[in-house]
Amino acid sequence: MVCGQLDALSLAVQCVSELIASPWRIEGSELVCSAANHLRKKRVAMTWSERLFFLLVMIGAPLLVIVFPIYLLFGGLRTFALKPLNRCFNGIQFRESPVSGDVECVYHTYRGLLIWVTQEEHRFFATAEDSRRLLRRLLRFNLTWGLLCPGMIFIPSLAVGNYYAQKRSILQQVNALSQASS
Repeated sequence: MVCGQLDALSLAVQCVSELIASPWRIEGSELVCSAANHLRKKRVAMTWSERLFFLLVMIGAPLLVIVFPIYLLFGGLRTFALKPLNRCFNGIQFRESPVSGDVECVYHTYRGLLIWVTQEEHRFFATAEDSRRLLRRLLRFNLTWGLLCPGMIFIPSLAVGNYYAQKRSILQQVNALSQASS
């Protein structure tokens, strides 16, 4: 497969160099393109995997060079993975200020893609059970969407460490609430 790709690549380079050197020549009474004539002489048979690779490169390169930067410039940086993050909060009753029996949690989420990362701090008050459920969801979010950004080496350890620290904090707050009510 690699040898075939190199043959196709070398043929393309040779065609382009001939086209640059003398793009047109006269054969008899006709004006003929050098590169087209060269391609007729040396036809390269490509396997299906080489054709697939060629199509992926021909489609993927313009997308990566043109579409992706436009996406990033027009809101992609702010909104990337925001819907999955908001889904983590579905069905959870959390508050901005504490009510009797609530525990406080602080958890950081990470999201980004290839060249940037966004870190957000989530500070909320909720019941102990809702807090644990939300922490599990946020950990799962970090371990999926956080691995797409440049900090993919550090994010799992940060996310898991923060998860266990917050679980311990919830347990301590629940114990303090139960001792205070006794």
